[in-house]
Amino acid sequence: MAQFDFIVDTDPMAHKINAVNAEVIGVGAAVTAMEAAVIKTQEETCRNICNNLSSGFYTLMNSQISQKLALHYSTVSSKLMLMSQIAKSIESMKTQMHHDFLMIKKRYTKLFNSLDKELEIRIHEIDEKAMKMAEIRKNVITGKYLSDTSKALICEMETQSTKQIQIGARLKSKTKRALSSISNNIFNTLIYTRKVDNVLEEKNPQDKEELYIPVITSEEESLAIKENSIKEIYFPETLQENTRKTLETAVSSNPIPDSPALENEKNEIKNQYASLVSQSTLDDRTKQVMMNLFAEAEK
Repeated sequence: MAQFDFIVDTDPMAHKINAVNAEVIGVGAAVTAMEAAVIKTQEETCRNICNNLSSGFYTLMNSQISQKLALHYSTVSSKLMLMSQIAKSIESMKTQMHHDFLMIKKRYTKLFNSLDKELEIRIHEIDEKAMKMAEIRKNVITGKYLSDTSKALICEMETQSTKQIQIGARLKSKTKRALSSISNNIFNTLIYTRKVDNVLEEKNPQDKEELYIPVITSEEESLAIKENSIKEIYFPETLQENTRKTLETAVSSNPIPDSPALENEKNEIKNQYASLVSQSTLDDRTKQVMMNLFAEAEK
């Protein structure tokens, strides 16, 4: 029987398989590298597309916003120019109105000042004696207070003692004159009382006699309350308090009738007033107003 010996060697096949395996591994690495390159390329492409889209959208929106901004800026600029012109016109009108107001104010101030001076002169002419007496009493009363006051309110330390001596001497002189005036007044009163006692007779009348006492009444319209009047009653100063109260009650309950002015007296007053107004240096409008007021007062 024949005998065959075979030697089976797997090394070549193993080498081949190793070579194929190495090739397969290389192909896999190449595929992996290619896939990574493709993915990277796609990512770069997508990123570029997104960046381009973003840049294009931003550019588009920026262009639209810039156009709208330019449009609104031109509108606002035109509005501001118009408002500036209106403001200048209003300011010019305000300045002109202010100047007109000052001119009118100056004119009417001058008019009213002249009218006040004219009325003051008329009042002084009407109540000349009362005005002179008021000026005299004002100088006597006010001048007394002014002359009695200290002349050195604030002074230096070096001159303080001298000022005090001056003020003390002034007050001493004033006190001396005041005491002298009081003593003279008392002495004159005593002399007057003695003279009156010598003239008057001590007499106790038994029969009632009717005596007349002078009474002056005045009534004027109240400036504070409309349709109201203020009545004043004047009696001799020598009356006693009880007699004064009795007379006040009697006069208040039985008012003295006013004697109406005669027609010729009214006409004379009106003619005299018209003559004074016509001779004044006032303008025609003021004269007409004064005559109208006089006519209203007559009604």
